[in-house]
Amino acid sequence: MKVLFVGNAQGFLTIQLAKKLQLTYPELTIDILTDKTPESGHPYSTVYTYRTGNGIWKLNYFKSLHQFFAMRKALIDIPEGYDAVHILLVVPTYRLFWKQLSSKGQKSILTFFGSEYYRSNFLYRIFTKGMARTAQWVTASNVQTLKDVCDHYEVAASKRRLCRFGLSILEEIDLVSVQDLTSFNSQFGISEATRCISVGYNAAPIQNHPLIIEQIAACKNVLPSFVLFFQFHGHRNAHVQQLIDACESNELPYRIVDQLNDHELAVYRKRIDVCIQLQKTDQFSGAMQEHLYAGSRVITGSWLPYQVLDEKDTDYCKISSIDDLQRVLPQQIEMNSDKMKNSEIIRSLSSWEINIGSWFSLYERT
Repeated sequence: MKVLFVGNAQGFLTIQLAKKLQLTYPELTIDILTDKTPESGHPYSTVYTYRTGNGIWKLNYFKSLHQFFAMRKALIDIPEGYDAVHILLVVPTYRLFWKQLSSKGQKSILTFFGSEYYRSNFLYRIFTKGMARTAQWVTASNVQTLKDVCDHYEVAASKRRLCRFGLSILEEIDLVSVQDLTSFNSQFGISEATRCISVGYNAAPIQNHPLIIEQIAACKNVLPSFVLFFQFHGHRNAHVQQLIDACESNELPYRIVDQLNDHELAVYRKRIDVCIQLQKTDQFSGAMQEHLYAGSRVITGSWLPYQVLDEKDTDYCKISSIDDLQRVLPQQIEMNSDKMKNSEIIRSLSSWEINIGSWFSLYERT
């Protein structure tokens, strides 16, 4: 069996999906069409790349023009005969080549991550409508996102598939020791009694960091000893500097976490007491699920589509507005989550062992 991925070859979820598919189904070969050159050790058999040009070709108009011709050229080199062509993260550019892309395989599959749909404008939805209507499968990892996307595009119920990504970090979280946590405290200069609060999980403005910082500053005097943690993944842009300045001007203790390997990330998840996840849109935050699994107290927004967690009676806190944070944080930071219940829920929803079969079944011939 042979599948062509179309998407970001460096994307974490794309890499994880390819690795888990090949580990579980050795007969499966995965190629990829991408504008990002993957790092060494990648899971793809063949990589077809259409790169963005340099100089004038990096400007918006010329970049789009260059991508158009580069992708057209790359498609000429890709043979037909794949069992499936699987687009991971749907972008309008693919609509221009939809006929050529879909002709490369027996079936075509669209996977919506959620963010690209919820943040989209009218033109995006017009452009991608034809793809969604003619694909053999349209998938999402969240029931509400799948419904929103497919209802809008009028996708038949028989062509809708719920396919969740697994979380490989869950197994690492189970291996975290007391010594690991002690070493973490030493590395970041905090005591065992210090309450650790994570603010978002990346450097993207959509995480609403400034508003969260403002709310924490408003209630800092009634909180026990604490430190804020930010995951910026190496980014140091104007937005990040704004957040650093806001913490310092409000006299909020903070630490920055950058690149972590799997075990270091598991230790980080385990050490966080309160995870604040109040971004504007989402599908089903993997980072938040990892915090729930690790025992963190989670504060998130009621506007985010996490009904599946509510249905399973997950122990977490939902607020209807970011302005409510200064009221609930002093309470939540003193509470313990029902770790055993939350861990069982997250494992049932997001372990690769449970979810990988739903992805493989997309590619099987019917």
